[in-house]
Amino acid sequence: MRLDNKKKYEESVKALDSIKKYREQNPKWYYYYGLNMARLQRNDEAIENFNEFIKRSDITTTARAQYFVGLMHFYNSDYEKALINFQLSQDVSTDASLDKLSDIQIEKSIKFRDYYENHKKTNLMLFLG
Repeated sequence: MRLDNKKKYEESVKALDSIKKYREQNPKWYYYYGLNMARLQRNDEAIENFNEFIKRSDITTTARAQYFVGLMHFYNSDYEKALINFQLSQDVSTDASLDKLSDIQIEKSIKFRDYYENHKKTNLMLFLG
């Protein structure tokens, strides 16, 4: 039974912590831990665990993890890193649905990046003027 599907993320984290010693044999542990951290809005911990999963796994299985790393960077307002991860997700993905989600997030990331870059320039010009 997967506790993370029942929105019992804290309980899921506890269950994963109880089998932490086996994570070296099964890199998916990092993926599921990352998912729970993401759902608990602990973005930096989520990124760390997803990246560990990516590092320890076959590249063909990492598209979703790359997507989630992109989301965490997006939520942290780091749009450049988000773009990189969404594009990496598309590069290794074989899932059309995931590709579509990545396309949407790429567009959003570009819009947010451009807005904040232009907003900073405008504020600087007003400040100096």
